[in-house]
Amino acid sequence: MRNNTGFTLAELMITIAIIGIISAIAIPNMIGWVPKYRLQNAASDLRGELQATRFRAIKENREFAIFFDTANNRYQVVDSGPNRNYDGLVGGTDDLAIKTVNLSQYYSGVGYGNGNATIDATVAGNPFPGGFDFVSYASNAVVFLPTGLIQGMGYVYLTNIRGDAFALGTPSIAGTVVLRIWDGGNWTQ
Repeated sequence: MRNNTGFTLAELMITIAIIGIISAIAIPNMIGWVPKYRLQNAASDLRGELQATRFRAIKENREFAIFFDTANNRYQVVDSGPNRNYDGLVGGTDDLAIKTVNLSQYYSGVGYGNGNATIDATVAGNPFPGGFDFVSYASNAVVFLPTGLIQGMGYVYLTNIRGDAFALGTPSIAGTVVLRIWDGGNWTQ
């Protein structure tokens, strides 16, 4: 009796065929999942930035803001300084941009937009108005006061190449940040 070890050619070919079939099924699903994953990362990062900016305003006892630059597909964290008043103009003499995040760094077409969403993320759920630039904050900025409260409520809408949509905002002056996801018919938390 001989002790044969190893694989036969038939066994090797069957293994390669099984790997090929599994890959053919898995890769298209993964490719479809990547844009939503990248959008989710962008939304999560923005949520963290909103919360960190709020805490920074409380800690340093002065105004900080995030300016949403929809024309350049980015947002900036702005220090209003101890003797500055935030005027919504980033780069002016009154304000100092301390961090800039380009949404294009997330790829998959991540940027400002409502995607497939047909209504806004507010409780009323109104249709998006014409000419809307996907930021409902006044002057496209959320301003955090030294108390942690905000000047004006609003939302920022992000989308990707597939039309997935996330809404991040502060629906009350308390400054609490919420993240909502468009599920095809409604905004969910």
